[in-house]
Amino acid sequence: MGGCISVYEGLVRFKQPIDGGNPLWSYIVILIAFIFTSISAYASFKAFKRKPTDASFLKAIEQSKDPSTFIILLGDIGDLAGLVIAFAGVYLSYLYRTSFYDALSSLLIGLILIVISLLLVRESRSLLMGEPVSRQTIKKITSLVEADPSIVKLKRNLSTYLAPEEVVLQLTAIFKKDLTTEQITHSIHTISKQIQKQFPLIKQIFIEPVEK
Repeated sequence: MGGCISVYEGLVRFKQPIDGGNPLWSYIVILIAFIFTSISAYASFKAFKRKPTDASFLKAIEQSKDPSTFIILLGDIGDLAGLVIAFAGVYLSYLYRTSFYDALSSLLIGLILIVISLLLVRESRSLLMGEPVSRQTIKKITSLVEADPSIVKLKRNLSTYLAPEEVVLQLTAIFKKDLTTEQITHSIHTISKQIQKQFPLIKQIFIEPVEK
């Protein structure tokens, strides 16, 4: 909403230029906002980097399962970029005695806010609808399960994040025919323990024996 309003204000100022007057108070407000937003951005960045990763910044956001950290961080980054653009717009408008740069800055700020909002919607939507674990994790789990001597093949897998630190995993596996119920139960227990040892985020595991 804020991005759309900013874009609208920019378009209006292109058509109806206004005299900005003395920019001193605008500079003061922008400076104060920049200081407080920088403090918030630094704190949110520290919280975001608590989990070290070799991935790029955008990739780390995509991989993150805790929206409470990257939503604040992306919001702060957008605010800082907007404040820098706003300062440039006010300064250039006063320097050249034209409202063109002020209108342009409003337009750019609105576009930045819209892009960040769309990114946040995409990431938050996948988590709200139940995002599965990564393909790499599934491959490791498949290899681990099929390495068990009682398993013929892992037929199907389903997983979803219930929370940033909690995953539910459901597996459908084909067991060897000559196994007793007790042996199958023991194998399920052993496999579950091995998976949870290697992937601590997987809190609940359901393994269903099926026929070919």
